[in-house]
Amino acid sequence: MRFMFKRAAREELQTDLNIVQQTLNSGYFMLIDLLFWSLLLTIFTTPAHHSFLMAVIIFFGYYISGISIFLLLRSLLKE
Repeated sequence: MRFMFKRAAREELQTDLNIVQQTLNSGYFMLIDLLFWSLLLTIFTTPAHHSFLMAVIIFFGYYISGISIFLLLRSLLKE
């Protein structure tokens, strides 16, 4: 079955790979990814929350700490 399909050109594969790499390295993707990780960590630490307000504070704490680590690493690695 593999012999029935023509393989894509190397240049096409390289351009597709570059598009994927640019998307994964973008700042917006990282912020959305941090949003999901913060939500996941907040859900897993549910026994530590005593109220909904505390859960929201913990969520924003995770999110802001993740953003600050991301911005710090991005600034350090650009130099």
